[in-house]
Parts: sequence; structure tokens; C-alpha cells
Amino acid sequence: MLTRWLFGLMLCCPIWQAMAIDWYVRDWPPFNMQQGPDAGQGSYDLMLGQLVAALPQYQHRQFFATLVKRQQLMQQDVPHCLFGVLKSKERQEKMLFSDIAFYSPALRLVALADHPLWQANNAGAAIELSTLLQQPWTGMVEYKRLYPSHIQQYTGKLLQVTDSSTDLVAMLKAGRADYVVEYPDRIHWLASQHPTVSLRYARLAGEAPVVPVYAACQKSAQAAEQIAAINTALQQLRRSPAYQQAWLHQLRDVSRQELQLQMARDPLFQTPAALSTNPVAQ
Repeated sequence: MLTRWLFGLMLCCPIWQAMAIDWYVRDWPPFNMQQGPDAGQGSYDLMLGQLVAALPQYQHRQFFATLVKRQQLMQQDVPHCLFGVLKSKERQEKMLFSDIAFYSPALRLVALADHPLWQANNAGAAIELSTLLQQPWTGMVEYKRLYPSHIQQYTGKLLQVTDSSTDLVAMLKAGRADYVVEYPDRIHWLASQHPTVSLRYARLAGEAPVVPVYAACQKSAQAAEQIAAINTALQQLRRSPAYQQAWLHQLRDVSRQELQLQMARDPLFQTPAALSTNPVAQ
């Protein structure tokens, strides 16, 4: 009887709800890994685990949700939090965002290494997506994904696929698409299942090498307090070697180098002692 009463209290009591955080994650290797022997070992998984451990005052629950489901939760004003999301004007209307949690390598244009589009575009230069769309190539993006505005405006002209159930590298290999706009480490992980495929990556014009990534909570009576607690925890975590190691877990060497350079430049990721001796971060 007591157990049933406590369970009812958990469901209806505002105090309990204020002390609980529901995290929704997707299966998106190598960032979130929900299946197989590496389940829970994605870079976002490991960082979120450390954040949860740094917030013992909350009861944490973790749920799986597709990208579409996460957008539905946001539109339906269901209280929840996300870790590893980009900030946008549309999302800020519905969610409160933390301070920077970490950085991610920005989107890249990826195609087979021997694809003719590389001859049609300047080698080593950032590629203008608008220019590429005037050429006879088919590009891919993920359906319902948030993209920067200078990319979002062109997504209607690209093949839209469900990334979680579409092998993007297999699509390139089979010639069903000529290129994809995606995070390089996501493609690198997919390519590990196609050892004979050689890929080439290019920066997109208008995209910085890395972009800031955040935690976010749906606007609610508890959200401001939750974000404040998350920010307090992040102040310590960002400077923690364990957190920084988790951040770089399973990434390409090139991505690691880009992120380590950004770490050295950003005072948020430097200990006070390191700041006093690091001219790059000053």
C-alpha cells in the first residue's frame, strides 16, 4: 500500500516533478549509441552520464526518441531536456538553453573520393551549396533536421532521407546520391562498415570549422532552475579531463585536432592555472 502511495506521489506531486529531469536521446552513432555492444558509449552518452552524476539533486530518467519524436515533444510542450543540440530561433521559442556544453565539428559536404564533382569545384576550397545545386548532382540531407539558415534554404532541392534508417555511405556507393551534407564523424562511423569506400570531405561556405552545442530544457515552471543547475555543473565539467576525453571519444583524428584547438582558444574550457599560462585563450 505504501509503495502504491509513493508511486502516485511521484506521478502527481509538483515537488517530485521539480526534482526530476527526463532526458530524450536518439540512436545516432558515434554520438548517441543505443544498441549493440557499444550501447551507452557514444561521446554524447558519456558526457551526459557525467552531467547526470554532477546533478544528484535530480531524479534522472532517459528515454529513446527519434528526431521526429523529439520535435513532437517540443511542439506539444512536454517537459523534457536534451543534450547535444544546436541553438536556433525556433528552438529558443520553446526551450531554454544552457551555456555552451561543448563544440562539434561543423557540417561537411561528403562524396566519394573519385567523384567528378571534386574536379568541378576548387580543390581545398569551401564549397558553395548554391553553386553545387546548379550542377548535375543529387545531394542528400536528413528529413526534419535543423540546419543553419544558409543550408536550410536549399534543403527542399535535396533528397531528404531518414538518417537513422538510411545508410548514407551505401547511398553514395550505389550512386543513388552524389553527396551528402552531414557531420563528418557521423559519416566516418558509417564508412567504417564499408572498408572499400574512400570518401572526401569539404567545408561548406559560411560554416565555421566547429559549432557550439548545448543542453536544453522545454520551457516549464522547472526549466529555469534545471538550466541553472546544468550551467553550474558544466562550469566544472568543461574543465575536467574526463569530460574532455569523453567529448573526443570515437571521433576522427582531424575532428579531435579541430576541437582541441577550439578548447585551447576558449576560456570556458581552461582551468585558472592554464589560463594564466595560455596566450591563445587570453
